[in-house]
Amino acid sequence: MSQVMITIVAPIEPGDVARAEEALDRMGNPADIELAGPLSKTDAQGNGIHFMSLHALPSFTAGRAHLVLEFSADGTQQSAITQIVDAIGSALSTVFALATDRGATGLAIYLNAHVIQTGFGIGQSPGVGHSGNPGMTVGRIRDERTLANAINEQITRQKGGMTALERLNDVRAAIREDFGADTPYLRPIDAAQPFEAAGLGTTIGAGLFSFARTFLWPILTILVLWIVAAAFWSASQTDFYGEHHGGWLRGAWFGLKTGIPVLVFGLTGLTVILYAQLRKQEETDWISHRAPDRTVLNEIVARENAGAQNHMVSLTELKSGWLRSLTARLVFWAIATIGPLRYKPGHLGDIGTIHYARWVTIPGTRDFIFFSNYGGSWEAYLEDFITLAHNGLTGVWSNTVGFPKTENLIGKGATDGERFKRYARQSMLPTRFWYSGYADLITDEIRANAAIRRGLSSAMTEDDAVTWLSHFGSTLRPEDRLVTSEIQSLAFGGLGFLKYSTLTLWKMPPQVQRSRAWLAEIAPHIAYNDGRRVRDDDAINAIFQVAFSSSGFAALGMPPEGLETFPAAFLDDMMHDNRARILGDIGLDAPENWWWGTTSNDVAVIVYGQTEAAYKSLLRTLKAIGKRHGAMLSHNVDMKTFDPDDNLEPFGFVDGGSQPVIRGTYKGLKNADPLHLVEPGEFILGYKNGQGYYPPSPKLRPEADIRGALPVAINGNLSRFPDFGDASLSDAPRDLGRNG
Repeated sequence: MSQVMITIVAPIEPGDVARAEEALDRMGNPADIELAGPLSKTDAQGNGIHFMSLHALPSFTAGRAHLVLEFSADGTQQSAITQIVDAIGSALSTVFALATDRGATGLAIYLNAHVIQTGFGIGQSPGVGHSGNPGMTVGRIRDERTLANAINEQITRQKGGMTALERLNDVRAAIREDFGADTPYLRPIDAAQPFEAAGLGTTIGAGLFSFARTFLWPILTILVLWIVAAAFWSASQTDFYGEHHGGWLRGAWFGLKTGIPVLVFGLTGLTVILYAQLRKQEETDWISHRAPDRTVLNEIVARENAGAQNHMVSLTELKSGWLRSLTARLVFWAIATIGPLRYKPGHLGDIGTIHYARWVTIPGTRDFIFFSNYGGSWEAYLEDFITLAHNGLTGVWSNTVGFPKTENLIGKGATDGERFKRYARQSMLPTRFWYSGYADLITDEIRANAAIRRGLSSAMTEDDAVTWLSHFGSTLRPEDRLVTSEIQSLAFGGLGFLKYSTLTLWKMPPQVQRSRAWLAEIAPHIAYNDGRRVRDDDAINAIFQVAFSSSGFAALGMPPEGLETFPAAFLDDMMHDNRARILGDIGLDAPENWWWGTTSNDVAVIVYGQTEAAYKSLLRTLKAIGKRHGAMLSHNVDMKTFDPDDNLEPFGFVDGGSQPVIRGTYKGLKNADPLHLVEPGEFILGYKNGQGYYPPSPKLRPEADIRGALPVAINGNLSRFPDFGDASLSDAPRDLGRNG
């Protein structure tokens, strides 16, 4: 289903801005229920209004002001405008009556006539739009929310001891009973397409073609005309006797030989001149140090964080001159053309929290407006931009007056985080009227709900069902066997058959989102199940095993009240004075004498490989991921290959004298000596210990609502990673997921 992002701009007198704001305040943010009700209706296909806001904005052009209506909807421009006029035409008419060119035409006709088209091509008004859930209708998003909630309720009522596939089939039976045997929820829908970023060659090729088509067509047109003219000229030439010695092809070849070098030389020279001019401007650009107006800021903040989503509007002024007009278009071209090749659908760079966003330049002015509907708080939203997409962010706003100092269009700028936040806040205006079609959902939940519905109809195997269940966070553990696909391989025994290995210790970056991005990127390389699965799978030649300290959980965003419920020994770590005394780490053995340093680390990652080449390749990958997300490698210890003749462990004791075997593992099922059998609860949260009790598990919230608990990795993929503040674990035996 197609989606449209419509921006309507109407002129008003600057003196009428206050009157318009009063009318908008009556419409409400969130929208008044008398307006939200009609706007929330969908047609038989589920088409509806996703988001809508209306603003009275001043202008940087003297004597001008604007009414700006922006909304995102399913269907076509015509059908969407008709829908909003039918729904809230009376309220809109009151506001648009202030427009200086309103006239007597019908409201729908008037709005259609004032739609502005943005783009990045020559002659277009600079701007671009972004959708966080492309192709999904309002009706589908709501239906899948209802379905996911119903399934969550069913899962919480299920008994223990069921396999993942048994749980899924039990849910299917309940859905048939609740929604009918012919419910569309059980019919296959669009399959999730795995995303793979385009390679460098593909990106360059597609980019060059798009760039030439967008920006170079006037020059290429001149080249073609030159070639044609040369062909005509050559064909018309005669000698002294009036005989033709030229020809079309000879002339065209001459035009091509002379035209292309001139074109290349000219473009190279022009690029050098433009770059020099850009750098000159960047060195002399005025930087705003103005703080946000407290009265305006208080109005903005008063309208934020009423639900899971927020809306913002920012009004800035584009820098003057043809150069900045060009660079603005270049940045929007890169966002629209290169971005989809390199980043997942619905993501703006690495940011996936935005529902809809658009940049708009009002024709005939340098008024540059940014609208965004996003999940979470404004502070977290800006931090995402600063840490994950600062180059793109700088590229866009470096073309506006007062932006922090930039370099080479995309450098510096937003990396000056605090100054950028001040600039962003002082450019914002209160959103007086705002409507959301599903205000309780963030983008991650919408995507997860879609995956839940997809799996409900298509999951066939146990692994499919495990992946599907992961979207609900924690689930009851089977009491009679281990869910080995949820437990890292090292828990089952040594991995000596992987001959090459290194222990790496890491400090996580101070930004939560960057730490989570780091974890998400290493997750596909983490191995689960009994080590036999790793050994016997020819496709696996190198793996990670990962362990977190308490500071590592904190770096991922676990709140203090959650951390406090972990055991004291885990929270203190081995370097704590009390733990050191208990362990006998005193004197020469004290932590301050340890050769790997005295500072605690956040994460330990062991890199294993079956071959030296595979091991070194994965180690390089790990280091590159760390560098990309700001994680610091503080130490690494190369581990030697196991020698059966040298069976002493590092402290000089014989290794392997006693080998505990976890009940429920492959070894435990092979009639292992009962002397060595231990209950899984002695090692793994969520299982009974040797005394038949479930050991107390960490809590993040006392409620029994378990959906979206911890980051759960299924088949090596982080399938859900919400804020820890939304997580929950009860005292009941719960599946903490692979990272538990």
